[in-house]
Amino acid sequence: MRVSATFFDQVGKPSLTIDVNEWKVFSHHWDTEVEGPKITVRNAPGEIVLELVATPPHGLKLTHLKMLRADLGILIEPTGRVIIKRAGGETILDGCSVR
Repeated sequence: MRVSATFFDQVGKPSLTIDVNEWKVFSHHWDTEVEGPKITVRNAPGEIVLELVATPPHGLKLTHLKMLRADLGILIEPTGRVIIKRAGGETILDGCSVR
């Protein structure tokens, strides 16, 4: 499996990029922690903007995300709730899986 992706924080700054399985974080974030298969990026103490877990051979699981890109906001909570915001409204998804 080869993964490439770019994640942004809640103000639109890049927080983590994955380029063909090589991940890179950006120095403007307060802290990045790697523990086993989990990567956590924080903007401040207790403020997680991205948390993902490698689940080989299946892929990556986003357990926490606060992201803004252009006019699209995405919030993924540890409970599994996904909130997608665009100008004029929002969509809330509970108990779903996205592939």
